[in-house]
Amino acid sequence: MDQDNAKRGAWGSRIAFVFAAAGSAIGLGNIWRFPYVTGENGGAAFVLLYIGFVVLIGLPVMIAELSLGRATQLNPVGAFRKIVPKGLWKGVGMLGVLTGIGILSYYSVIAGWTVGYFFKTSGRHFAKALSSEESVELFTQFVGDPALNLALLLVFVTLTSMVVMGGISGGIERWVKILMPITAHSVDFTHPSLCHSARRR
Repeated sequence: MDQDNAKRGAWGSRIAFVFAAAGSAIGLGNIWRFPYVTGENGGAAFVLLYIGFVVLIGLPVMIAELSLGRATQLNPVGAFRKIVPKGLWKGVGMLGVLTGIGILSYYSVIAGWTVGYFFKTSGRHFAKALSSEESVELFTQFVGDPALNLALLLVFVTLTSMVVMGGISGGIERWVKILMPITAHSVDFTHPSLCHSARRR
């Protein structure tokens, strides 16, 4: 084993990898807006088409990405450069990196909202049950404060950076085993504020 491979992080368990892969693959569009819009419009036929495209397109692409990463042990750009040294294929790897940056710019804002709502639920904002109108008004005021949203975004980015700096086993794997089960059992996607924000998106 060479020095580079010796320093490379590795997953300590399969379940941690599954949690991390699910967390990255099951995006906000799938768990937040998609169920709401589908339920609102009765799109059962669309769900079948969606599943078909996931199986026919998404699954093969995922397997190809995993195989490419395991075979080359390199980042997206380096992996394509190693397999096809000449040509424009390394641009596909660059596109993957840029896509990740674009997704992060969007998810960071939503995650900042999550941080804000965490503090709201810890305070007295939800001491009593809110009507749909009150919940929507609270959310609208919340997202209409740019300074607050920027601060929450920076909090989330800082926390994320600390996790990533811990590496795979000491950072991502440690936290994904805690956060994925909590997330799966704690989010109410029928909450009026979530439905309203999904409609806005």
